[in-house]
Amino acid sequence: MNKPTKQYLFIFTIGPVQSFIAQARKAQDLYAGSQILSTLVREGIQAFQELVKTESSQVSIIFPSNWNTHKASLPNRFIAKIESTNNNDIALEFLGIKTKESIKKAFENIAQKTLGKNFSTEAKKQITRHLEIHWAALPIDVDYKTTYLQLESLLGAVKNVRPFKQLNEGKGEMGRKCNLDGENNALFYHGTPALIGHNIGRKQINDFILNPGEAISAVSYLKRKYDKSKSFPSVAEIALLEAIEQTKEKSGKCLSEFRQLCKGKNGFVAQCLKREEEIQLGNLNNLNNKFDYQLIYPENITAKNFPHEKQREYANQIAEKLASHLKDKHYALIMFDGDKMGTWLSGKNTKHDNNSLVDFHKDFSKKLSAFAKSVDKILEGKGRVIYSGGDDFLGMVNLHHLFEVMRDLRKTFHDDVNDKIEQKKEGCNLTFSTGIVVSHYKTPLSEVLNKVRQMEQKAKKEGGRNAFAISVIKHSGEVQEAVFKWDEDKESPNGCSNWNAIETVFQQLKNGNFSNKFITSLTREMYQIAGLDLHDYQGFVTEDFKCEIERLLKKARITEVGKAEMTNIKNAVFNLLVNQSGDKQIQNFIHALQIADFLQRRIQK
Repeated sequence: MNKPTKQYLFIFTIGPVQSFIAQARKAQDLYAGSQILSTLVREGIQAFQELVKTESSQVSIIFPSNWNTHKASLPNRFIAKIESTNNNDIALEFLGIKTKESIKKAFENIAQKTLGKNFSTEAKKQITRHLEIHWAALPIDVDYKTTYLQLESLLGAVKNVRPFKQLNEGKGEMGRKCNLDGENNALFYHGTPALIGHNIGRKQINDFILNPGEAISAVSYLKRKYDKSKSFPSVAEIALLEAIEQTKEKSGKCLSEFRQLCKGKNGFVAQCLKREEEIQLGNLNNLNNKFDYQLIYPENITAKNFPHEKQREYANQIAEKLASHLKDKHYALIMFDGDKMGTWLSGKNTKHDNNSLVDFHKDFSKKLSAFAKSVDKILEGKGRVIYSGGDDFLGMVNLHHLFEVMRDLRKTFHDDVNDKIEQKKEGCNLTFSTGIVVSHYKTPLSEVLNKVRQMEQKAKKEGGRNAFAISVIKHSGEVQEAVFKWDEDKESPNGCSNWNAIETVFQQLKNGNFSNKFITSLTREMYQIAGLDLHDYQGFVTEDFKCEIERLLKKARITEVGKAEMTNIKNAVFNLLVNQSGDKQIQNFIHALQIADFLQRRIQK
């Protein structure tokens, strides 16, 4: 006789995501945070499975489906279903506590392996108390859907309880705080010891891994040192990605020599200097033994980065030869998030009974995983993925490929996920909203990250979801923003007509068919009519104003463009005026044109 089967549902989350991934000064910090978090989720699932086996039960991981793919970025949670044929109930609390302990131990092991001899008592304390791990579990007494919704509510309540951690016997932490998280004491620093304050267990790290004057906590140092992040490019390399490929063909030897120039006493400059016996090599011993593409910009060839006079001389000579090729200094940071994911996971947009929601969750997870895998291919040679969990994404893209990459991401998301959800109700489509920030490589990464999160939220709120919000942070500090639906058809799950309209303006300016004078003239006319605060004025959207746009475009022609090209740019400009999102519609329109102009000027040959 078969024993009765008891079923349980378990949800586990690992955080804090915001501070662990997003608090970063270098692109490497970002990537390392994502990789470590994915590793901890994977370790948590493995530990959970082993624990369930000791209870003579079976477990199925419902979400994420790709958890055992080691290169995959994973979300910070997992959902598991347990089936037990035991007469006794499963010890849910035991499973939760032990899984939590296993994840914390895995984090400690990563830190100990990465930091090595620098894994001090104080560093261990910071690592031990960093993670915020929450879990909730319930028996499936009614059906899967009812239990799942109860668990989500229960988990939300658990997360709202923030336990107070008393430090240093009530005295708190004293001394200089970490440059990245601003909370923990800085234990590792590069520079003058006096700058660090009275921190216990501090250690001086005079290595390229820390910037001069930088002081960071054990958690931040772990991200900076994490082995799997070493190959991640800097923002300067992302900005130069297209130019580097072209330079390798034209001036590959010069580029190779410059890389060697940054490798200290064993590199190119050392070999040159050895042939000049009167020059001492002592100053090269402390040279940063790592190359960063930002060093190739003339403004960075300084005594700080190239301590030896002869070394700077060689650097300037090589940089001068490369200057005409390697001059791109801006990149794009992209963040997107699936729209109404909670509604989709609750089953409100799908056709199923309460017990088949589990099948939808499994199938949905597989589709998101397939898309996440496709994202790497889309960005190959055009940027780099920081993390891609399926319904959320963060990555850096070279400006030469920005328009193409965003179109491919949107189309592939529709093809791999939305179009293959067989259970969805009629009229329901899964879309995503995107924040895009174009920035100079010297703009602090933390500032760019904050901005891209703001833009993603603007796409959801001001754009009404299924939208994009793009911003340019100029090196002068000026910021321009524009928010649009992806497509003229506001419900379209894969159209890109508004995105393409901005690209049309960009491309016509870049090709030299038109000058940007028509943008200047349109801006001036709108200020005159709408006032300095650019209050919206519906009178713009008329046939008369469409004629005015055409008149200004004709005046701005540089070459003899055909009728088709004139029609294309005219329609693109007019569509951007008509298809607005948010409140400040005229400002939105002007900024969209100015952003297109800015982008084409940044990547001109």
